[in-house]
Amino acid sequence: MQLSDWVFNAIQAHEVLTLHRNYFRLRKPLERRIYEIARKHCGSKKEWKISLSALQDKCGSASTSREFKRLVGNIVAQDEAYTHILQVSR
Repeated sequence: MQLSDWVFNAIQAHEVLTLHRNYFRLRKPLERRIYEIARKHCGSKKEWKISLSALQDKCGSASTSREFKRLVGNIVAQDEAYTHILQVSR
């Protein structure tokens, strides 16, 4: 296997983020994308804040603002009931 220079350099400089193995249990693409964005911005911090419109931009969602809010709300409600996203970060 041959790695590109930028991948090799990122690995050498410890600039590659790891994913928790439970990340692969997340079923919805939006859940995964939110995890990826939060993982990048949080690092080892316990909290990170972003506006819903900025999150929508970072997710690359083509949904309307109202639909995106509904989708995120569903993810939050499911997480409150089952803590599936929180388990990924532990």
